[in-house]
Amino acid sequence: MSKIIQSIGILGLFLFHMSCNTDYEFTKKAASFGIEESKNYGLSYSIQAFYIPEEQLPVIRKRLLNSLVQDNPSNRKELWDRIQNLPKGNYIGFYLFPETMIIPEYLGFQFKWNGTEITPDFISYATQVKGNVRNEPGFIWMGSPFTFYPPDTRVYSSYPGQRYQSSIELDWQHSYLFIFALESIRQDPEINELRAISPLGGMADFTWRKLD
Repeated sequence: MSKIIQSIGILGLFLFHMSCNTDYEFTKKAASFGIEESKNYGLSYSIQAFYIPEEQLPVIRKRLLNSLVQDNPSNRKELWDRIQNLPKGNYIGFYLFPETMIIPEYLGFQFKWNGTEITPDFISYATQVKGNVRNEPGFIWMGSPFTFYPPDTRVYSSYPGQRYQSSIELDWQHSYLFIFALESIRQDPEINELRAISPLGGMADFTWRKLD
């Protein structure tokens, strides 16, 4: 299968969460990502590899369809049908969580599965949004809001009345998801290796195994 989705630069929002409660586990074995990766992906960037169980395919399908609509390529109808009919099989994913959106030149990762070069079947971008509500004590005086901080822990009452002021804090997380459909997975021994090589020269190795 060839790479069919390149939804780089999408400004739309799509909430996406991949459950990690599976019978399989990816572990980062070694990584040599360094200064260049930190400079271009941000100091707090992270990477992750995971196995996609069959029950998670509907979640993946929704993300890819949203990416396709945003990217809107000329062969969108063909790709839409292809995504709608994702066959069952072995899928793995590689995540890049940078601090900002990334230009295509810095997304040209190379991948190897058990020593053989593999190409992503799908690449999609999404913004994950997390919200946190903060409540602060305050009171209204003559129609204007004020915030007060009592000097001690005694119950404080104000005139004409107390209230809470609420504010929402949003945490925006950018994510690039690379998805691979694998033809074969080693069963004996049940250990497999994924190598990700960044276009900036860094390399990360992940080992995958079925949990006992």
